[in-house]
Amino acid sequence: MTKKVKESNLHQMNLVSSRNKLGDQDGIREKIIVTADEFFARFGFQKTTMDEIARKIHKAKGALYYYFKGKEELYTEVIRREFDTVRSALDEVVRQDADPFVRLENYFVVRFKTMNQCVNYHETIRADFRESYDFVNPVREEFDRYERREIKKILVDGKAAGYDSASDLDRMVDVIMILLNSIEVPLYLKGLYDQYEHIIFEMTTILFNGLKKNKP
Repeated sequence: MTKKVKESNLHQMNLVSSRNKLGDQDGIREKIIVTADEFFARFGFQKTTMDEIARKIHKAKGALYYYFKGKEELYTEVIRREFDTVRSALDEVVRQDADPFVRLENYFVVRFKTMNQCVNYHETIRADFRESYDFVNPVREEFDRYERREIKKILVDGKAAGYDSASDLDRMVDVIMILLNSIEVPLYLKGLYDQYEHIIFEMTTILFNGLKKNKP
């Protein structure tokens, strides 16, 4: 890559960053994201083009690049929006004035239910997608850190409430995250969530009722 090309790319990136900081006064950026969400959910990342999104909102393709560096950045923003929706639902659970393990039980149920609506995220949990599209990793890792932090808060509250369910809270969080992530693939990629929703509720009830018995 020549120095001139590098400088041109850097200039374009700076322009996009500056425009995003200025906000979305005319609502175009929001229209782009909403429309991209629809196209990605219907056709997938690979088959969706920036041209199609631009035509749908009756704008030139250049309008999309005014706000986003490319399709990868736009897709990442769509995934971030999905995670924000899940996070808002989970925040309500974490803030509940309830027994810590009731909150943890509700956390499982609400998480699986809201994640079931994150169609674009479902595509990212395919093994071949993770290998080829690592550009979504920062968003996934950000959400992972959020979940670990909030789950640990609940476990710490459990300790304070007198439960003696885990000698190592960090490793308990690790195990919970492994459990959550491992269930996602069959539930979402194979479309089994609706079929097993009641089983998930029963499983979490049995699991956390067992943990609650550890309170002296």
